Amino acid sequence: MKRFSLFFTLCILFTSCETELNEMSGTSTTDAKYFANFNSARQAHFKGLEVQLPEGYPTNLLEFTPRDFEDIALNRTSKNVYKVKHVRGNSLVEIIEEVYKLYPSFDYFDAKAYQRIFPKMTIEEINENSETILDYIEKIMAFDIVSAFSQLNGAEYSLISNERKARGYISSGDWLNTACTVSVVISHPRLDISGLRLAVDNANYFCGVYGSPTNNGGSNDYMDAVRHGIWGVYLGKEGTWRYSNPDKAMDIVSQLLLSHECGQSGIGTGMDMQNNRVALEYYRNNVEVTGSWPNRNTRINKTFREIAITISAYPCHLVSTVSEISSKDAYTLVRLQ
Repeated sequence: MKRFSLFFTLCILFTSCETELNEMSGTSTTDAKYFANFNSARQAHFKGLEVQLPEGYPTNLLEFTPRDFEDIALNRTSKNVYKVKHVRGNSLVEIIEEVYKLYPSFDYFDAKAYQRIFPKMTIEEINENSETILDYIEKIMAFDIVSAFSQLNGAEYSLISNERKARGYISSGDWLNTACTVSVVISHPRLDISGLRLAVDNANYFCGVYGSPTNNGGSNDYMDAVRHGIWGVYLGKEGTWRYSNPDKAMDIVSQLLLSHECGQSGIGTGMDMQNNRVALEYYRNNVEVTGSWPNRNTRINKTFREIAITISAYPCHLVSTVSEISSKDAYTLVRLQ
């Protein structure tokens, strides 16, 4: 019995000391589950910070664009791309879910969790540079996702799962199933993917309520104009809210809207671009930053209905040339039918 008591006492002392050391160093015992790919890393620089780049990851990764990630995902046979070993999944959606588990949550910035890969920085310095650190983590996560996906044979480069599919006209072209859109989303893991789907659903619903079709049942007509005008706002409202910088959030919304036009041209595309411009201007004028530093978010504190009512009240001009479209301001919708 005395031996057990002594052993128990030693366990308590060891646990207490370990906890104290973790508190002194700013880390926690749960942090070990994060950053598995950083066990072997080399020094690099990103936006003025000294960072650790996992061994084998491309040196130019920190300058990658969505197109670079798209190239990796679609050129699966390339032997020039480092293949991650710490991520498993049978589809793109499964891989994304597994990668999320390897990194701290984007919903709350815990500086202590990041000290493992920024050991030279204090908690205060990590908090001060939280936005740059999250930008860096997004690059690493994006590479994890596309590299793991590139090892699957026959899997679709798609964000649409069997359980949940976006409905309506916008998604009839499988917006979340195009390489352009998928690559933008993968490049920005802070995006709320379920929020993007919700934005599509509500844009389709409310454009039908406030944008009656003219001659073509919702294509290139008033309904189409309203749909794009509100859809971009909805993407910001539900998709980019985890970003604390409104300009960055709006830029990502713009990338998402552009991805819908990927490979398209002509006056119909010009119409969509103008109506997207209306959406972005509304977003610029209504976006707010909420929450306390460093846990801030961008918010649109308007309901889906309020947004649809406001934008559907904008003038909608009938146009027939690109020059007519280019003459419109950011408060004017355009239609072809």
